Amino acid sequence: MTSSTWSSEPGLTLLGIGIDIEEIARFDGLDLAGHPLPFVFTPAELRQVRTSERPGEHLCIIFATKEALHKALGAPYDYTKCEVATSDQGASLSLGSLAAQHGIGATRVRVARSLNRNEEVIVEVYVLKRGESAS
Repeated sequence: MTSSTWSSEPGLTLLGIGIDIEEIARFDGLDLAGHPLPFVFTPAELRQVRTSERPGEHLCIIFATKEALHKALGAPYDYTKCEVATSDQGASLSLGSLAAQHGIGATRVRVARSLNRNEEVIVEVYVLKRGESAS
């Protein structure tokens, strides 16, 4: 894949794009009393979900964001090494040590709901890296 310049921020180039689509219903029935899928969700993400009016939807967004990041990176990673914060406006991604490990300068997350009856969440993750400095 050829990188292109990320027009909104100087010095950033596109490293990858990942897209994931998940049905909210898959997450509606998860038992939140314990720690569902400890290899995916962090304790902070679960605290956020437990206080949500729509926990299944928020779990779905978190999972889809992590899956889309996996696709954007083109490599597996430890899902618990990044955190997704959800809100009514969408989601944001905090990469912690993954940023340095993969040379990531920034990420952008776009969340949309499908218009069909399946109530799906569609997440796009754009991974940007700092451009090479000229010598």
